[in-house]
Amino acid sequence: MSMHTRVPNPVDLHSFDQTSHRKRVESKMSENKSQNIYDDPAFYSQYEGLDRQVHGLAYAPEWPVLQSLMPDLQGANVLDLGCGSGFSCRYTRSKDDAITYEQRDLEDNLELPDEKFDFAFSSLAFHYVANFEQLIPQIFKALKPGANFLFTTIHPIRSAGEVRWIEHLGKQQAWPVTEYLNEGPRTIEWLNHPVKFRHRTIQTYFEVLLGAGFQLLNFKEWSPKEEELKEFPFWSLSGGAPMFMVFKFLKPKV
Repeated sequence: MSMHTRVPNPVDLHSFDQTSHRKRVESKMSENKSQNIYDDPAFYSQYEGLDRQVHGLAYAPEWPVLQSLMPDLQGANVLDLGCGSGFSCRYTRSKDDAITYEQRDLEDNLELPDEKFDFAFSSLAFHYVANFEQLIPQIFKALKPGANFLFTTIHPIRSAGEVRWIEHLGKQQAWPVTEYLNEGPRTIEWLNHPVKFRHRTIQTYFEVLLGAGFQLLNFKEWSPKEEELKEFPFWSLSGGAPMFMVFKFLKPKV
């Protein structure tokens, strides 16, 4: 099973101002709190050869869903947490936008300007973050009232148990979820390397976001559709079970 194919560690702040210039700040997670496997040259040399890294968003299966949930970003200040290889950055900017990057640490008391951003986005990054409960209130504080927050994570049924397919009833494959309620670190062998991430239940994601003050706008459990499997048969590894979760929240106006 391919967990994901985006570098999840950086955080970017990119903004559209009245002069149509965008600024971004990119930050990566601290190695002393969460593994940053993408800094390993041996791992990254294999990772950058994946179709999603070579061909970009055309090989990001959940991207059409994210596009459909994005608000109009013209003239908006945007916070992008986990830009990876920058495909979403290049997709959302117009030809006149400038992009700047600044590295910060997601897990080291990340400070963001108050009520600065009109939209926050993150793709497949938060399941690597140990202090997710402390990060979300910082994002809430950084958004303007009325702003949207759209993000994806690996689906927790993919991280609950042994993180592997097992034989079921002698012939069918099954994905064990026996440790679903036992939250904490997990490790999967991916690209010949042990990759560490954090397992959280769906309930925990909602409790953290709603507890921070967000209001839910949309929630999807994403898995490839039948027509997508015809074009990309390797996605059949999903086994008919959801691969990712897609969340869209609102910071309500006072």
